[in-house]
Amino acid sequence: MQDTITVRPSWGRRLAGIEGLRGIAALSVMVYHLALTTSFQVQTGPLEILFSLCNQGLTLFFVLSGFLLYRPFVSAIVQGRQLPSIRRYAYNRLLRIYPAYIVIFVVTGLFVGSVYLHGSTHGFGPENIGRLTDPLKIAANVLLVHMFIPEYVMSGLPVSWSLTAEITFYFVLPLVAFLALWRIRKGSRKTAALVCAPLAMVIVGLGITLWASDAASRMSPIDAANFGFGQTGSAVFLRSFLAQADLFGYGMLAAVAVVVIHERGVERVQTRVKAAQSWSRR
Repeated sequence: MQDTITVRPSWGRRLAGIEGLRGIAALSVMVYHLALTTSFQVQTGPLEILFSLCNQGLTLFFVLSGFLLYRPFVSAIVQGRQLPSIRRYAYNRLLRIYPAYIVIFVVTGLFVGSVYLHGSTHGFGPENIGRLTDPLKIAANVLLVHMFIPEYVMSGLPVSWSLTAEITFYFVLPLVAFLALWRIRKGSRKTAALVCAPLAMVIVGLGITLWASDAASRMSPIDAANFGFGQTGSAVFLRSFLAQADLFGYGMLAAVAVVVIHERGVERVQTRVKAAQSWSRR
């Protein structure tokens, strides 16, 4: 009965401590978004530092996704086993996100009427908060592709932009694993092949972040908000998987490190020297 009603984790067993980190990330996201709707005095008062730290909850989510989802593929490649079932992987990913999202979207967007009609940069007035009626906008939100369409950016549930980036990562990850296998068959060392794509993701994500930060610093507050979250092509780009790629990449690099360390028989890393030794060439 237990196996029937639950989704088995791709790794085969859950990791101690990860659920706690997920809980911290979830609470951080909730507190941060509550802070966005409070008064200016609250946002700039004694709790300002706390709210700033809570803004990193989503960062933690993306890093955890990179770590948890890449780890089974890395383990299989390092041990010379068959890659995890892509079918089960896709099934697990679908059940992890989509059913809960659909329920919340239908309740808030179609019945209660408490979602953004145009986007997060249009304020909290009745002209922007309500019940979605545009069938195309509803379909785009249901399919989680609204963040690819400038006119629909941040409509519906504004926080769902992160789900679009996350789902894009779900599609990219198996391709990264197959690329690593291809490089290994071409003669690359396993560790080098496994870290190649994550390193590229870190470089791309950091590059986009630095470019966006520099561009926004030369804009007015209103223009900067539209640049990153408005109904613009730049917002589509900056909320995309590419702009968050470094966060997933950090988690993927951590997954490679953990698997390689485990394969080396290192049970506990106490010093940087021991960690460096575990990365010696295979």
